[in-house]
Amino acid sequence: MVCLPSQREGLPRCIMEAMCAERPIIASNIRGCNDLLSSGCGELVQYNDTDAWVAGFTTLIQNPELRLTMKLSGYKKSKKLYRKRCSQFGYRYLSKVCLVGNVYSILLFVLSR
Repeated sequence: MVCLPSQREGLPRCIMEAMCAERPIIASNIRGCNDLLSSGCGELVQYNDTDAWVAGFTTLIQNPELRLTMKLSGYKKSKKLYRKRCSQFGYRYLSKVCLVGNVYSILLFVLSR
């Protein structure tokens, strides 16, 4: 699962790469994230609503079918948008930055509660 608890984004590359790597995504409902995660490709929550983040994590953790649907929807959308580049930058960048960075973000988020 990839998490992007950002207050401001343009078009988040981390989200694009997570989609290419078939990862379920939870992100702030802000410009850029909501453009990429529309139509069931991820879970969008309000940036400053702690209860919504907890509910979003809980929903994704408890629903493997929803995670699978998000993964497949995100991958299909990313393949339409990025075609060749999807396989090039998906796994390389995700494994180094997104996964480590977002696990750290999740831990900070959970510990701060």
